[in-house]
Amino acid sequence: MKGNFLIAFIIATLVFSVDRYTKNWVSKNFRIGESKSVYKDYIKITHIKNPWVAWGLKIFGKNKYLYIILPAGLFILLIIWAFIEKDLFTLIFLGCVIGAGLGNLYDRIIFGEVTDFIDIGIKDKRWPVFNVADAVITTSLIIYSLKSILTFKKRRK
Repeated sequence: MKGNFLIAFIIATLVFSVDRYTKNWVSKNFRIGESKSVYKDYIKITHIKNPWVAWGLKIFGKNKYLYIILPAGLFILLIIWAFIEKDLFTLIFLGCVIGAGLGNLYDRIIFGEVTDFIDIGIKDKRWPVFNVADAVITTSLIIYSLKSILTFKKRRK
């Protein structure tokens, strides 16, 4: 295994493992639809099954095969990128996205839907329920985008 790719592989394995562990724990300890408060009304664990993409978005309509085929293709491209990448920050980003993406792809292939359980909001104003993989992908994309913008601005000066 190429040295630089090893960094992305280790991070991807860690993210995938945490995602699988949390989904398994919720599936074993909560009935579908069951909700328990973690911190007042702001943070709850609410066990749902999501056949669509993050936050229940139906980007590809009702064709469930596209929710497997397109992410799998993207997953392959990200692995190729990680094999040729040398920048440590980018390798960390790729490891996070690969591990998280694989976590949700695993659910779609094995179960036909993804386990979501992180429920945040105030009273009836709630963000759509999500999981660790969704949080890692979103956070990684935001941080990587901000770094890319700042790097681009610095180069222009």
